[in-house]
Amino acid sequence: MALSDYGGDYQGWYLGGHSSGRVIFSVACLPSSSPWLLSSTALLLNQWYYLAATYDGSTRQATIYINGSADAQGFFAGFTPAPSTDAYLARASWYGGYYLNAALDETRVYPVAKTAAEILSDYQSFPQAPAPAAVAEWKLDDTGVTLADSSGNGHDATAHGAPTVGGGVRNGARSFNGATDWAQAPASSAFSPASFTIRAWVKLLSYPPSPGFAVLVADYGGNYQGWYLGVHSSGRVILSVASLPASSPWLFSTTALSLNTWYHVTATYDGSSRAGTIYISGAADAQGVFPGFTAQSVTDLYFARASWYDGYYAHAALDEVRLLDYRQAPAEVLADYQSFP
Repeated sequence: MALSDYGGDYQGWYLGGHSSGRVIFSVACLPSSSPWLLSSTALLLNQWYYLAATYDGSTRQATIYINGSADAQGFFAGFTPAPSTDAYLARASWYGGYYLNAALDETRVYPVAKTAAEILSDYQSFPQAPAPAAVAEWKLDDTGVTLADSSGNGHDATAHGAPTVGGGVRNGARSFNGATDWAQAPASSAFSPASFTIRAWVKLLSYPPSPGFAVLVADYGGNYQGWYLGVHSSGRVILSVASLPASSPWLFSTTALSLNTWYHVTATYDGSSRAGTIYISGAADAQGVFPGFTAQSVTDLYFARASWYDGYYAHAALDEVRLLDYRQAPAEVLADYQSFP
């Protein structure tokens, strides 16, 4: 329990954490209602999160926010206050248990249901905690064959063919010719975390032949294990998250990328909810639920070419490719996009 003003008698409310890492919000009412609203996102250990939960007494609608973004919504049967119950932090208010092993800071209770804009403004008023380190980050500013991993984890990639060096969104970038150019980083289990965020700045130089697709970044083994980010012949972005025994479906972006234009493309996958999201220029563009995810650590990670087959080459420029081992929240994706010139 993080904060509790629940009397144990279907009166009051509480905010807590589930064993899955998901946030719980309960609003109780007589005669016998104390349901849970569960967040979609599971919190990672040893990482600060901004949490907010609101309840509107007129509509009975409740919302859980994580890092300034609405994460889950639902309706409760009603609300009965518990005026004689003390408020407890990190323990149940109705029982000597449900202790929370966590750090808490800046706890507030307001007598109003804050709007989404007010929640976001409050979140942004705090100094942002340092983001967890990247699994790998290829800035693609290099001019030689080696494409350095700036994360410090040693996942340097090697350019093959003759991808040209040119101007990028920030410093340099690499352009791949769609036929004989690609880059390759040695296989690692770190490339297939249970939840992940893959981000790249992408400039398409031509569309893949119809009705096919091209790979932008891939850690897929061709055996229903791994993931890849690509682009369809229509210009729409593709995210594939594969799982055994035989699943490798596509999530398509709604937006089609125009040629010769830089786009900030981000794809996230949440291992707990199995939800995948494609963001374009900082905004959520498409969302879907995958059957699951099976990690792979045998096949190398590829840029601008399939990792499982000598094909699906991308005729595109890539810049600032980064892999994280958690699902970024919408506000984090937007902040990342806005951090670039």
